[in-house]
Amino acid sequence: MAGGGDGRASGNPRRRVGRAGRRPRRGAQPGRGHRRRPPGRSPDCFTALCPAGGTALPRYRLAHRRGYAGRDVGFVVASFDRTFDYRKLQIAFDAIRAGARLIATNADRYCPTPTGGLPDAAAVIGAIEGCTGKRVEGVVGKPSPITARAILAHLQLPASECIIVGDRLETDIRMGQEAGMATAVVLTGVTTPESLAASDIQPDYVLRGLDELLPP
Repeated sequence: MAGGGDGRASGNPRRRVGRAGRRPRRGAQPGRGHRRRPPGRSPDCFTALCPAGGTALPRYRLAHRRGYAGRDVGFVVASFDRTFDYRKLQIAFDAIRAGARLIATNADRYCPTPTGGLPDAAAVIGAIEGCTGKRVEGVVGKPSPITARAILAHLQLPASECIIVGDRLETDIRMGQEAGMATAVVLTGVTTPESLAASDIQPDYVLRGLDELLPP
């Protein structure tokens, strides 16, 4: 999540953001930026999405529902999908064998849950790469600069006036740093105090919870 505030806060990089007393003017969820236009979409190119259940990409035409026989499939987009099955894998396999390119929304290995975690997009990527022998060409989600540019365009703010908040150092925080935003990691997801201390990626702020973003 990225938000626009009144500028980059200064001081101890491990201070709690909420105590800075800055209320974000508006925010953006990075995943929403990819709903607007399928990658590589052109009038003569049908985009097959695999997986394509769930909520991550709800506005795209879904290959496993509509089929793609006789159509030019330009891309297979791998993402998190709790309904990924052999049928969807077959669709991706056929499309890539016919010339489609493979990209992904993200490459997270797992999604944290109260009971432990769920296999994330990396599991889907691995299945498709394993049967096709093709490597994913790129990840358009975090930490890609594509996502950073989409966020800044949505907020209509310079990076120096934004802060990105997330629970993953290698995606959320890395993207924010490379884009020139302030960064805050929240310790309610993947990152723990121990993994933070051991990482080369260090955020500007550390939050125990999202409530610390609110002014006192």
